[in-house]
Amino acid sequence: MKTQSFRISALLLGSLMVALPAHAQQTNQPLVQQAVRPLNLNFGQSFSYDSNVLRLSDGLPMPSQFAGNSRGDWFSRTYGGVNYANNIGTQSVALNANLEYRRYSNFSLYNRTNYGLGASWQGDLDRAWYASAGVSTSAITTDLRDAFGLASNVGRTIGFNTKLGYKFTPSWSVFTAFDMSRRSNSATSLQVSDSNQRSVELGGRYDPGSGINADFFLRRRNVDFPNFQRTDASGNPLPGVYDNSFVANQMVMRVNYQPTGQSSLIGQIGYSNSRFNVLKQRDSSGVLLSLAYRYTYSDELSGGLSLSRDIAGEQVSFAAPVESTRLVLDGSWRPTGRITVGASFDTNRRRFNADPAVVLGLGGLDADRINQTSLNLRYEMLRTVFLTAGISRASRSATLVGIPYTGNLYSIGVDVKLD
Repeated sequence: MKTQSFRISALLLGSLMVALPAHAQQTNQPLVQQAVRPLNLNFGQSFSYDSNVLRLSDGLPMPSQFAGNSRGDWFSRTYGGVNYANNIGTQSVALNANLEYRRYSNFSLYNRTNYGLGASWQGDLDRAWYASAGVSTSAITTDLRDAFGLASNVGRTIGFNTKLGYKFTPSWSVFTAFDMSRRSNSATSLQVSDSNQRSVELGGRYDPGSGINADFFLRRRNVDFPNFQRTDASGNPLPGVYDNSFVANQMVMRVNYQPTGQSSLIGQIGYSNSRFNVLKQRDSSGVLLSLAYRYTYSDELSGGLSLSRDIAGEQVSFAAPVESTRLVLDGSWRPTGRITVGASFDTNRRRFNADPAVVLGLGGLDADRINQTSLNLRYEMLRTVFLTAGISRASRSATLVGIPYTGNLYSIGVDVKLD
């Protein structure tokens, strides 16, 4: 049976991670934009109602262990964090620590404390050499939209990255980078997606300091899954056990263009070639593409768009890499100085071509689409105190019975920022 905890956990994970992968680090640029004060605190309390906690398809009964429960439930989030970000000469340092406690009224199985810690540094070693390094760790109640069974799962991650570059001229440099990450899951049913990832890069950078910079690099990415896959994307047993470990060789060009203070464009295009240890029919190659554009029309109105296509970029609970095509639209409007209205739409089309069941012609889930639409309101009650309210709708569509779902989330809260 397919279940899901709402996607806030996945979004929280992104905010907890300070250390970026090596290929995402910027060189010759401040690691952080200097705030008025380097140290800031953030804490708050929210109350939310999830209309479909287990992400059940319409018509499916409640599982026996939750007999008597309705599909929806209230939950509370209590959270806090401290962040330090400072530029000291040519050195930039960032540190953060975040903590969240989530408690359900009826689905106490999913009560959980989440945390995240991160540290990163970037700077010049001398007139020619520059470097960066980062480390992060987290324990997050994971998004269970692809999970089998009803187990509550905590995904623990630890990551490290480093980069070293040499400037031939003020505009031209070469660099090499390395990053690694390890992920483990507490739920036995999800330990198939435990992974160890490593990547190495070698490339060049052009940064004239005029609003545009470009990177060109070669990347070799190794992804190992220590636990073999035993079920397909629908949760059905496979005829054997399969190793989903793979190696991807990639050639990538990234351009960051900021012609004015009002707009920015980050584009990436590349080519990826993936090779699996077993079931060589899954070997694939193709174009990598991402585009992120943001425009600030005025102090009151701004918006953004991102489009991406990735091969073997997303891993789901059955561990087989996924080909995804994703579009995200978002906008923000401030009708008054105290009120901000935000909206977003996120659609992700995924293909499970690397699932052994699909490769072997055993049927199963070959593709799905996940959509999420949200609307939120933020009111500045005091300079540091904000009232928040939001509504969002998540849905998953697929051809197999028992996979599609819809769920609505309603929330209100208080957010405090001290800087």
